[in-house]
Amino acid sequence: MPKLNTIKYTFLFIFVMSISLFVKGQENAVFVYGGLKIEDGSKKGSHVIVYKDGQKVQTIDASRKFEFELKLDHKYTIEFVKEGYITKKVSLDTHAPEDRKEFSFEPLAFNVQLFPQFDDVNTVIFNQPVGKYAYDPEMEDFYYDTDYTKSIQSALAEVERKIIEKQKEKKKAEEAEVVQKAAEEAAAKKAAEEAERQKAAEEAAAQKAAEKAAAAEEKRLAKEAQEEEARKAAEAAAAEEERKAAEKAAAAEEKRLAKEA
Repeated sequence: MPKLNTIKYTFLFIFVMSISLFVKGQENAVFVYGGLKIEDGSKKGSHVIVYKDGQKVQTIDASRKFEFELKLDHKYTIEFVKEGYITKKVSLDTHAPEDRKEFSFEPLAFNVQLFPQFDDVNTVIFNQPVGKYAYDPEMEDFYYDTDYTKSIQSALAEVERKIIEKQKEKKKAEEAEVVQKAAEEAAAKKAAEEAERQKAAEEAAAQKAAEKAAAAEEKRLAKEAQEEEARKAAEAAAAEEERKAAEKAAAAEEKRLAKEA
């Protein structure tokens, strides 16, 4: 039993130490996590870019859930980007009172939706952060600036409304294009089938005409052969008649001469 208790308390000690080390690791940093939602697109090619005191310090693949730490006593800008989409950014001032740094801070979650960029939609409002975070003495933690959020919320909502309208128009145009393409393909198929049918009919007519001409030619040649055969037969009959007449004349002459003699 004592041995089992020793193992039990050793495990408990290690477990408590692990928690303590984890919390201690968060005391001098703010943990950030979250994900992106890409409107009408995939998250492939999306990134989170972190700027610390105006300098780019990190680029994170956002095609999946992301997480990272922000050191205390710095000013950060976090950009959520994807080519062809409107970039959104938030600012975080991680300065905090010295006595508060001894304890961990609540993680900050960012689940950000990115909208497609349209040339005819003014998105200048997104040049400024969509949210600002700083240490709030009342909350004793990092919290977003509610006054700032209220000041730009209507402008952001209006731009996003216009973008959603553009998305609907684009989708409608794409659907119309699909319908038009299908109609054109059907018309082309029908025209090709009609052309093929016409070609087959013309070939059948030509074949029939050729067969008719061949039959007529065969009939003409047969008639000519028959006429030639009749002519030859007539000539042969005439020659035979001449021969018989000559023989008859010769016999008569021979008889006359015999009589005279």
